Order: sequence, then C-alpha cells, then structure tokens
Amino acid sequence: MSEPILVLKKMVKRFDGIAVLHDVDFDVRAGEVHALVGENGAGKSTLMKLAAGIHQPDAGSMTLSRRDRHGASGVEPRARCVGG
Repeated sequence: MSEPILVLKKMVKRFDGIAVLHDVDFDVRAGEVHALVGENGAGKSTLMKLAAGIHQPDAGSMTLSRRDRHGASGVEPRARCVGG
C-alpha cells in the first residue's frame, strides 16, 4: 500500500466554543476516491475547509505530500498548500 499524500490527524475545530470536529483522522492515497457523507452540520465542509487552508484548526495537524502544512499554531497560505 502506498504512503498517504494527505494526512489529517486529531483535527479539532470549534465555532463559538462548540466543537464541530473532535479528533478527526483522515488520509488519502494516490488514486483513491473518498466520499464524506453525513447529516447537515456533521462537519463535512469544515473538514475540507481545514484541508484547503480556509479555516485554521484549533488542534491537530495536516501533512500534504510529506510536508507539515499546519497545526494549531497556524495555517499555510492556500496557494502553497495546493502548489506544494
């Protein structure tokens, strides 16, 4: 099995003190297709916005192509995440 190209670990996001995501792990390997399915408010869009660098996580880390991209301390600009 190949190494993941995107790894989200222990992602936490709160809005107004309410945890939308709590300790979420998610990884993707080259060639894989994933679907995030759930009810409204389940955190699907929030997780993808964290991966895209639109939102800053309250805790957790993201690795893209083996490079640490952000953690609770800050988010890399979106262009750098996408372009490597």
